[in-house]
Amino acid sequence: MILGRLDGTFMKACCGQDFLYFLNNDEIILNPGEYFIMIDPIWNKAAEMDKAYKSLAIDVYGSAQYILQPVDHNLGMQMLAAVFKDFAKNQVPL
Repeated sequence: MILGRLDGTFMKACCGQDFLYFLNNDEIILNPGEYFIMIDPIWNKAAEMDKAYKSLAIDVYGSAQYILQPVDHNLGMQMLAAVFKDFAKNQVPL
């Protein structure tokens, strides 16, 4: 999962191999603006046991109302590329 701003700013990411993932913002401040959450599930063999295992639940908690909207593939890839570029320029130690 990746959290980024629509201007291409990387905010936070999370990955792993467990069943449940979460991405919290305890260490960052989310100022007003437009953000995106990129989720790319990779299913293991257990997901084939029941179609409910491939259900994706997204919970967003905060003091404001949120509208979650899917984006098309091309726009999503552009947003992802911008966030990776920002991460490479500003987050990776040299």
